[in-house]
Amino acid sequence: MIVTGNLKDFSLTDIIKMSCVDIQTCQLIIKSDTNEGIIYFSHGVPFHAELGDDLGEDAIYRLLDETEKKGGVFRVEPNVALPKRTITSSWDEIINSREKKPSEEPSDESSPNQKEENQMLIGRRDAITKVLKNFHENNNLKTSEVPNGPSESDEEETPRPTIGRGESLIRILKELKAREKDIEGAAVVSTEGFIIASALPQELEEDHVAAISAAVLSMGERITNELARGELEQVYVRGKNGYVFLTQAGPDALLTVITNPNVKLGMIFLDAKRTITELRTFL
Repeated sequence: MIVTGNLKDFSLTDIIKMSCVDIQTCQLIIKSDTNEGIIYFSHGVPFHAELGDDLGEDAIYRLLDETEKKGGVFRVEPNVALPKRTITSSWDEIINSREKKPSEEPSDESSPNQKEENQMLIGRRDAITKVLKNFHENNNLKTSEVPNGPSESDEEETPRPTIGRGESLIRILKELKAREKDIEGAAVVSTEGFIIASALPQELEEDHVAAISAAVLSMGERITNELARGELEQVYVRGKNGYVFLTQAGPDALLTVITNPNVKLGMIFLDAKRTITELRTFL
């Protein structure tokens, strides 16, 4: 099925995230008033991109910059023949590489808005890195590699606690599942799409759950902002086989709960609220 839309309603980052987490082989065509670019995905992995004379990751960076400034329209076409590969990095690596650029000192020619945006990007990235580093240091969680790991002096200052934050978070998630038999899985996810802690069934991949949770949260925030509904508190999706609940658990984390279709909504809302109160002690 071909999907089309306007980049005023969705950011290009959101569309690419959804193409990645849906494990699609497709092409994403982006048109603005002056340019037309294309990104190919192979089973959800960025494979090739082109915009004018730029290919690969350079083309993606230009597409992101131009759509943020000018907007445009997009079209997703599935099941396409793939050209020669020009991208070897994952989507997370491409975004992380792009976000590092604003950390350079802005030139005097930068506008006040650009300087403010750069500082926001730096602050958000540093906050996420700090959260993930704290969990990484306790060696109790599965997380993506965190840059600038702790120094030897940091490791020698204090001994590791008997029960680390990771174990505590996992314990809270397991207690949530034990309280409500209709809950099939739960996870704490960073807003950047990384797993912090999980109690998921074996058939669900942690990275997949984390990526799609972050994408849906981002879409929910955009909807509440566009429709002036205030700060996003919760998103839930109902399918034939059950529900997925996403609730903000802090400035940089969210709680994802997966249930069967028999769950009572009132109980799950109450349990999620109680669980988030416990999680915030460790987040």
